[in-house]
Amino acid sequence: MLEVVESLPVNAKRNLQIPIVLSGDTHHYSRYSGNDGVTQFITSGGGGAFLRPTHQLEDNVVLDPKDGNKSWLGSRVTELKLKTKPDSPHEDCEAAACYRSRTEGLELLKGNFSFVSLNPGFCFLLGAIYWLAGLATVHLWPDSLVLVPLLFGLDFWAYTKRQEGNSRVVQLISAANGAVHSTVAILAALLFDYLNGWLPPFGGWHLPGIVVFLAEMTLVGALLGGYCFGIYLYLTSARYKMNHNDAFSSMRLDSHRNFLRMRITEDEVKIYPIGLTRPQANGASTPRRTARHRPRISGRSTVSAFD
Repeated sequence: MLEVVESLPVNAKRNLQIPIVLSGDTHHYSRYSGNDGVTQFITSGGGGAFLRPTHQLEDNVVLDPKDGNKSWLGSRVTELKLKTKPDSPHEDCEAAACYRSRTEGLELLKGNFSFVSLNPGFCFLLGAIYWLAGLATVHLWPDSLVLVPLLFGLDFWAYTKRQEGNSRVVQLISAANGAVHSTVAILAALLFDYLNGWLPPFGGWHLPGIVVFLAEMTLVGALLGGYCFGIYLYLTSARYKMNHNDAFSSMRLDSHRNFLRMRITEDEVKIYPIGLTRPQANGASTPRRTARHRPRISGRSTVSAFD
């Protein structure tokens, strides 16, 4: 359907062009220039929800019609460039046309080191899995040396595969992630099983010992397991271009909003991308007009609809 719509003005043979392609689904700002000398591809989805990173954006993107949906106007555009000047859209430059900058995005990504405090519900769920792994470790020893890593590895493989596919990298990273968590869980279970042997007999009741072990393993899983998971999100997003959605949604960031202002005349469209590093909360008093609170213009693109 998109190919049909995009071809209508061009096939009308009235010297019409499509200079701008806008998208807002991805929660950041970026501007790619096509090598046809006309088309700019702009993503501006920073008005709400969680932020998306920009550090994974490629400087150059090749559009190959043989590669799924990567085509535009029957291959009239075959390459996109991110590093072009805003006032001369197709002239190369050193700065990438994106907001936030890649450096800022990677710095914000470190917020995953506070994953436990930001996502307590998920961490306690992870703690419950640690408890089950602990039970398997104590009662199925030494089989648990195989079963527990297998449990964690399969869980993380299913989690990552859902968003990133089933590549060899996904399989290896899932196995490594499972190995880290299973090591923590097995060592904690063996330690607590030894220490709990010094607890009082509780009058022959088994339930108190079960509750104590549940609390111990859940706490370890929530704190250590949650921290390991935060590191996993940071590393996979920063180094392997994976898990961007979860890495940024988990931090609940409410900063670096952006939107577009457009000025449309008879034969020209001027686009002003506006960046708000710290948007004002609803109902808050209007701050003093300082540089800190003023919207920052992160670039301007001027394009012509006709030759």
